[in-house]
Amino acid sequence: MGPWCVRDETRPFYPGVAFDVLSVLVARGEVTSDTVIRGPGTGQFWMRAGRTPGVAHLLGVCHACQGDVNKSATANGSCPSCGARFPTFAERDRLGLVGAQPAQRLSAFASDDELRDGSTAPRAAPRPVVPPPPAGLTNVLTQASSLREGARSPLEISLSEEVVAERKKTLWLLMAIGLLLIVNLGIAVWALTSMKHS
Repeated sequence: MGPWCVRDETRPFYPGVAFDVLSVLVARGEVTSDTVIRGPGTGQFWMRAGRTPGVAHLLGVCHACQGDVNKSATANGSCPSCGARFPTFAERDRLGLVGAQPAQRLSAFASDDELRDGSTAPRAAPRPVVPPPPAGLTNVLTQASSLREGARSPLEISLSEEVVAERKKTLWLLMAIGLLLIVNLGIAVWALTSMKHS
């Protein structure tokens, strides 16, 4: 997995790939200059591979002037026509977004010194101060606390009543359909017997 994504409508949620894998896809011909990709060279916007810095030179095209370049141009080489540099994106975690910086700390939960010393014993969390409930809520709270285990809330009761009502409607509908089928079958039998007698 990595920060480079190749647009594929058959697999729209396929994970991104590393730059090395993208290079292999280019070498196999699975990524062409018209393939739509995104990654560190595009600022994570979708772009044609032939216009993408860091990828276009692998296709034999300069990303800036679209001039022909040697496919085996070394990383950090430049275009012979316009002099544009061919960047490399070897870092897997940096997505190429403007302002993205490597992490300055090892953890967001402990200082680097604590992690190095091993002194990251869990500290007791401060107890939250709970204000008393407003006067109007005390009745509701006492009623809620007085409900014994297994007692259903009014919401559960109303939902179960709705389910029972829907089941009754469905049963009546099925009975009406069955009655219509029986009546139609009777009419069909009567019509056949009357045709035989005529």
